[in-house]
Formats: sequence, C-alpha cells, structure tokens
Amino acid sequence: MEEYVKNAGDAATKSTLELIWKAVDKVQLGLDVSWDVFISVGTLLFAVNMLNHPRFGKVFGGIGALLAILLLGFNLYSFPTPPANANLIDFGPFVGLWYLVISIQALRSLTWAKKSFGLMD
Repeated sequence: MEEYVKNAGDAATKSTLELIWKAVDKVQLGLDVSWDVFISVGTLLFAVNMLNHPRFGKVFGGIGALLAILLLGFNLYSFPTPPANANLIDFGPFVGLWYLVISIQALRSLTWAKKSFGLMD
C-alpha cells in the first residue's frame, strides 16, 4: 500500500489512499483480535475439559489452559496492536503447536478409545 501512496499523483489522492488504508487496517486488526479471543476461550474450555481425561490429563490440559490464558492476556493487553507488533510474545504459534501435540495424542489413543467403548472385537 505504501507504494500506491508514494506514487499518488496529487495530495488529495494521497490523503484519500491514506484514509482508506487506516480504515481497512482498523477492520483487519479488529478481526484479528476477535479471532484470537475466540481461539483463546475455545482453547481454554477445551483444555479445562481435558484435565480429568485419562489419556490427556493434567499435563496436556494444564499446558493448554496456560497457553490459552497467555494468548488471551497478551492480545487484550496490547489491543489494538497484535502482540508481535508490540514487541511482546505472540503465543498463537505455541497454541498451534499444542493442538498438534494433542492431535497426535488423540491418534495414539484410538486403540484405547475403541477398547473403552467396546468397539473392538
């Protein structure tokens, strides 16, 4: 966008392009924080639900809850600027890594689940 603003023919066009950029950026930042809040709360509820599960337990659930709280806290603290742009830690990638780990654990638990629910011969 900066290229378009720099190459604007006159001051009025440049001013209009800057105004459009600021408005679009505010919408994008609002969508970003609302997505992060949604993911944080969903992850927190998912992690809390895991705490007493025999195959996930307090380790997986506790780590997920901690990451969700950190993600939410850092996003709300730095709002409207994303944490990474505010020179803070962005916990989003760590939450993504946690989802990968619990997905692997869920796949490892398929045999256990089939036995527990009587689905194996």
